[in-house]
Amino acid sequence: MRAPFALVLLSGLVITTANATSFDCKRASSWAEKTICANQQLSDLDDILFINYKKALASTSTPDTVKATQRDWLAHTRGACADVDCLKVAYQTRLTELITTVSTGTISFNILGGYKRYYHGHPDKDSATLTITRLKNGRFHLSGDALWGADNPGGPNIGDFEGDFVLSRNRAKFTADEHCSMSMAFLPGAVTVSDYQGDCGGMNVTWDGDYRRMSE
Repeated sequence: MRAPFALVLLSGLVITTANATSFDCKRASSWAEKTICANQQLSDLDDILFINYKKALASTSTPDTVKATQRDWLAHTRGACADVDCLKVAYQTRLTELITTVSTGTISFNILGGYKRYYHGHPDKDSATLTITRLKNGRFHLSGDALWGADNPGGPNIGDFEGDFVLSRNRAKFTADEHCSMSMAFLPGAVTVSDYQGDCGGMNVTWDGDYRRMSE
């Protein structure tokens, strides 16, 4: 966007940019985009975030999850800001998450709690929720509830399951039994479920998709 610069960010990390940009200021439409283009510090933060977003995509085995959480951050964190200070905090927080993904490849955030499935930025009408708790033996417990066909005149089909899993970096393979399995990839405040196979209860009930952590 602007001239090259260097910025000391977070934990003493130094990052240098060279005219990076995440969007064209000539096409800025939202309040956040217009404010970023008019504020040099925010513009610099946007440049740095864009570089680390690209690095995170290249360094992770789950780029779709990184993309999903980035879209969520743009819409619901950055997009919710109404002043410059809010934007600065939003960028610094997101940068911490992306830099951790790039530099360590390990999960450094809390995965515990409840998650709700979203579709195109909105809660899925065929709802699905996941709940994760920690066990004493280093394992995690996962339970899920979902329905399909909420508008079905005959009533929705309901499914549920529960079981334990082991976390490996930011990924896990969950198997409740020979008829219920899925893969999970975690990022701060989100989890992507894929490769669902079998029958975790309820005809047509599925678990694949992007989930967001629910508010406490």
